[in-house]
Amino acid sequence: MNESTRENSYLGKFIEPFIIFVIIIAILQTFFEEYATFSYMDKQIRLYSLIAGFAIDVIFSIEFFARLFVSAKKRAAVTYFMREGGFVDFLSSLPLLILNSGPLIYITFFSGKAGVISSIGAFSFFKIVKVVRIVRTFRFLRTLKIFNKIKRRYIITSRYISSIAGIAIAVVLLSVIGFSFINGGRVIKSQSYATEKILRSYINNVENPDFNKLLKNDSSVLFIKNNKKIIYQKISLTEFNNSYLNDDYYKRRIGDYTVYFNNRDAKSLASYINMLAFTIILGFIILLSLPYRFMFNKHIVSIIATMLKGFKKTSYMTPVRIDEKRKDLESYQLAVQYNKKWLPLKRRILELRERKQ
Repeated sequence: MNESTRENSYLGKFIEPFIIFVIIIAILQTFFEEYATFSYMDKQIRLYSLIAGFAIDVIFSIEFFARLFVSAKKRAAVTYFMREGGFVDFLSSLPLLILNSGPLIYITFFSGKAGVISSIGAFSFFKIVKVVRIVRTFRFLRTLKIFNKIKRRYIITSRYISSIAGIAIAVVLLSVIGFSFINGGRVIKSQSYATEKILRSYINNVENPDFNKLLKNDSSVLFIKNNKKIIYQKISLTEFNNSYLNDDYYKRRIGDYTVYFNNRDAKSLASYINMLAFTIILGFIILLSLPYRFMFNKHIVSIIATMLKGFKKTSYMTPVRIDEKRKDLESYQLAVQYNKKWLPLKRRILELRERKQ
């Protein structure tokens, strides 16, 4: 049993199929959650998706610690983390639980209420919104996890393709992260930030502001409160409570007023970018997994495997089949030498042994 197979057996043969199933569900849930945010789906659906994401992060975190613990008992923790996909297991589990789904669950269900309007609470979610946005992209690394779980015929193919896929995913993730910081991060900020500037200037320069007149054609401001009393509202409280999650809006203190701004457009744009990045990654993975894997196996790995079997087994005399259209490849050039020199020499050696016997 090779080293990689031993690692895949750390949690037992009955656990591995379950992990594969969870990985597939996680990939589907990731795309669905982004699409639900992008398309302003019903609040209840997004809540279910949020809970599902949290449960998946918990499962993957437990899996990571279990693999790390078992590999440490075998004195192979460093090998697991550095060579057997442990860093992927880590990045796609614990950081997401601590900095993404965990905080979202907290502000959604446990941050308390401010009257009938949900409050951001003591957690101050928007102070770490950029960190959360970046960490969310680590979910895309779960596409790499599938390479380490599915049974493979050739180890070199899976490791080689995993390395290429890892580089591709890293490029996409760095591009998404870089995009989020373009122009100070204002590329994917809500349009409410422009309204906030106007409103701040208006409140500071007008003694008795008329919000109904100022915000008549603006949907960025949901509510304005003065001493906990709502003095302006764009939507009803019922619609707000039934439609908005805690991170669908943000609030600012401007003078004597507390203003609740709509943040849905920024979330929708971020989800669109994430879906685009995720689609690129999945497309690249599929391209590598199907046509490229087939070509790599046929023209490189299977040739090496045939020759290796011929070197190891005395009775194995099968020549490598040469693809005339690709005989200029080094793998086929080596195979020609194997067919023309090693196999005849091997037959000669066997004939001499038989004569001596």
